Amino acid sequence: LSQNILSQDTIYPISLVDSPPQFSVCSQFNTFQQKKCFEETIKSHISENIQFPQEAFELGISGRVLVYFTIDSNGEIDEIKSRSPHESLKKEAKRLITILPKLSPAKKDNIGVLSDDKIDSEQLLEEILKLLASPPYGKY
Repeated sequence: LSQNILSQDTIYPISLVDSPPQFSVCSQFNTFQQKKCFEETIKSHISENIQFPQEAFELGISGRVLVYFTIDSNGEIDEIKSRSPHESLKKEAKRLITILPKLSPAKKDNIGVLSDDKIDSEQLLEEILKLLASPPYGKY
């Protein structure tokens, strides 16, 4: 019992869990493929749902956005933090993570655990940033 309580209070990096958090579309893959599917699903979600902030567009602001979030032991997104060159980009990053599809939690020793992830726009979202670097992007 104490191990379960400890597991639910400890934040595990995705790289250290036995099974990463996953979207339902990723469940048929092995663990390595699940991690890739997780990243691809987030990338696809962002490219389909992004709404480049009008204010940032008008000011010509773009740049690196880093988003950190945790996924609790029930698969819910929690504790979203972001850094970016402008508040409107931070708000959009938070909105995008908030509307992610439902996840299954990460597992360690077959127990759902709290895990964390971060999205670095320079690493995971390069093609999306290329789109955003060439305004106008999308509809306003």
